[in-house]
Amino acid sequence: MKKYFLLLITGLFAALNLLTHNSCHLPVVEACDLEADFSITNDPASLSCPDSCEVFFRNDSKKVAGLSYSWNFGDGASSTLESPSHRFPPGEHFVELTVTLGDCVDKFDTSFTILDGGPFASFIVEPHKGFASDTVVLTNTSQRVDGYNFHWESGYNNETRTTADPNATVTFIYPVAGTYTVKMTAIASDGSGSSSTAAPVEVVVKVKTFKGVKFTVDSDDGNFESIFGIDQIASGGYFVVINNIKSCFLVTTDEAGNNAVPTEANLGPAYLSTTVSNFKKVSNGYLVTGRTSTSSYTGMYGLKVSNFFTVAKNKDLHDNTAGGNDFGYNATETGDEKYLFCGQAQHTAKQGMYFVKTQPGSLDPILPNTYLFTDEPDALATAVLNDSAGFLVAGKKMNSGTLEACFFHLTDNLTLSGQVSFWGAPDFEIKEILPLDNDRYALVGNDNGVARIRVVKPDGTFIWDEDFQGWSLGQVLYTSDKRMIMAGGVVINGIGKAGWLEINPQSGSKIEPFQTHLPAGLSFATATCIASTKDGGFVLGGYGEGGSKTWNIIIKTDQNGKIE
Repeated sequence: MKKYFLLLITGLFAALNLLTHNSCHLPVVEACDLEADFSITNDPASLSCPDSCEVFFRNDSKKVAGLSYSWNFGDGASSTLESPSHRFPPGEHFVELTVTLGDCVDKFDTSFTILDGGPFASFIVEPHKGFASDTVVLTNTSQRVDGYNFHWESGYNNETRTTADPNATVTFIYPVAGTYTVKMTAIASDGSGSSSTAAPVEVVVKVKTFKGVKFTVDSDDGNFESIFGIDQIASGGYFVVINNIKSCFLVTTDEAGNNAVPTEANLGPAYLSTTVSNFKKVSNGYLVTGRTSTSSYTGMYGLKVSNFFTVAKNKDLHDNTAGGNDFGYNATETGDEKYLFCGQAQHTAKQGMYFVKTQPGSLDPILPNTYLFTDEPDALATAVLNDSAGFLVAGKKMNSGTLEACFFHLTDNLTLSGQVSFWGAPDFEIKEILPLDNDRYALVGNDNGVARIRVVKPDGTFIWDEDFQGWSLGQVLYTSDKRMIMAGGVVINGIGKAGWLEINPQSGSKIEPFQTHLPAGLSFATATCIASTKDGGFVLGGYGEGGSKTWNIIIKTDQNGKIE
């Protein structure tokens, strides 16, 4: 560091023989107290730039009021800012700062080197924001990278690429919504270990949504229609099960919910009426449970649907040897192409809960069918789930003279194992037993029209129980990432809307905010079913009312139940 002090002392000459009362004053000039200093905030030793690097200077000079600054960057450029920045090419550089206060001057200088000759990795992304399954293009803009390979990381599912051509573009497709960090490193191909890592770039991927598609599949506008089950298929479209009481339709749509085409209207016209109670995905397709009516009886019905959404097998599971009626409510897979159906029997000789096991590879019953609580004509099984030790069953049976919701365990041979659990809920209609984590199960349904979820252990031990006032429950989904999502109906300001609500599976508390949707042209809507979509969002199926008729509706939301 160099310092220069300049002190000018002015000589004063007294004039003699002037007015005798005048006096002579020598001005007092204090020594200059300036101290120039600066530092570089980004270490030049770490900089390796293709053309020039921006270097940032911090003025550390002693603070004195009225100082002025002059920077000399050694390349003909200068600045009078207090703490400037300047771009320098690779090489050695000399920078000097001069501080001035009146006639007082102080200077400080330093030198530094910016590296030259190494690779500089960089790339650009287009687009930075897009939708799931869009193609994202990465363009290599690296410099001084002859003899280098390029290792790319998409940030999704450990997906990588390696390229040798610095002019090649790389594409990634992100099937699931989220924010992903894209990285690239240039690595010398000669094994020397020389490398350069580009600045990472974030790619934001969103879910494509639509507010609601409404359609009908029956030419008779007077028939009520509703979607009772929905699932996304590989093409991005949807499989939909529709019931209008008279018949059951298997329908496919495109990825926007449009172009609904029935693949089969399957459960009629041989029957006077058909009611769908349950739809679920099983191995190699789907399973539909319901009941059908003829002129002489109402019977349990099972329908196996292929992965192409065509009928693989169908079977009237009515016990026609017993007389009377039986009803199908639910089913579970018991093994490869084997199922257990549950419901209620109101037969002449036998009543109560009704269970039908089927033969492997068909829906033919394994006789005899099983009846439980035969002395209770109102007993019914509304939900069944295969577990490691048999079957979990929920429904209703008598408890001290009152028909109440219940939960119990059956052995593989369909005999009662342990006690039946009651909790004083005569109006709780359990629709499904939903397996959660940590050996917990959610009993989901409606209690006197209000959505209710009760979580228990396999032996019925209580964990939590919540009702959701204002909501009616259509279906609850437990996702692969352990989120509990309820689809149903909710009344907002006197208007019924399709609703989406996330629930904490550990406590039953609502995770706000919930979302509501009313497709255009409808005065009322409700969701009866929900499924996850490949892009991380959700699809809701249900029905709505508008224009003096009912409509099937499909609503596509993002991962938070929202529509953009």
